[in-house]
Amino acid sequence: MSEWTVKSALDWTTEYLTGKGDENPLLSAQWLIGEACGLTRVQLYMNYDRPLSEDERSVLREFVRRRGAGEPLQYITGEVAFRHITVKVRPGVLIPRPETEVLVSEALA
Repeated sequence: MSEWTVKSALDWTTEYLTGKGDENPLLSAQWLIGEACGLTRVQLYMNYDRPLSEDERSVLREFVRRRGAGEPLQYITGEVAFRHITVKVRPGVLIPRPETEVLVSEALA
């Protein structure tokens, strides 16, 4: 594809991740493109025709490669929502699971 727009990147990434067996390829594509472009998921849909810069395309290609290889989305973006905060994560750090959030809520109740 000669010029990538948010829409074309979203379509291609979703299709690629579907082929790689991603459990939720559209959501993964939204997060990866948003992270690469500095946009929220809502902003992605408000800027469908926005072209991606070469730097954004390069970052996105690396993110998609990693996600396609099975790396958790949270390690790629470097963060995960947990309760009312955003927690920084990286390989070697366990990603909090939803069950942990419930356990913490019960412990604090």
